[in-house]
Amino acid sequence: MKRTGRTHALGEIMEAVLPQLDSGRRGQVLLPRLWSKAVGEVFARQSCPSSIVKGVLQVSVSNANWLHELRFMKAAILERLHVMLPETPISDIRFRVAPVPRPQETVDIEPLPDLSPGEQEHISAQAACIQDEELRGAFEAAMRAYLRNKKSES
Repeated sequence: MKRTGRTHALGEIMEAVLPQLDSGRRGQVLLPRLWSKAVGEVFARQSCPSSIVKGVLQVSVSNANWLHELRFMKAAILERLHVMLPETPISDIRFRVAPVPRPQETVDIEPLPDLSPGEQEHISAQAACIQDEELRGAFEAAMRAYLRNKKSES
């Protein structure tokens, strides 16, 4: 991709780079996104593919119990991966207990309520005696946050 002086979306970069990769590397790039389809959502939360070395897929698993379960599913997982990534040479899967990165959970949080003009005036009046401008601004911000949080609790 040429340097244009502007930023590019990751999707644009991936579309440009993926076709240029050999099939093994392309599979390694795509594998983390396809992993949950290959093993199921429950197992995907407890495991993570880490690399493909000489056709052997290395998978980190959160603990020995999940590792044991995944070993039973190894043949089915290999079959699914061959269907999803036909050009990627995966001949075996090795599971090992290792830290599994947790995806960021998206939480729906309601925004804090706004303060009324009277509440904002009250905060300004309380802060007026503070002479240092930076300290006064920090105090007002802290008071606004406190009151907004308090309003959301009731």
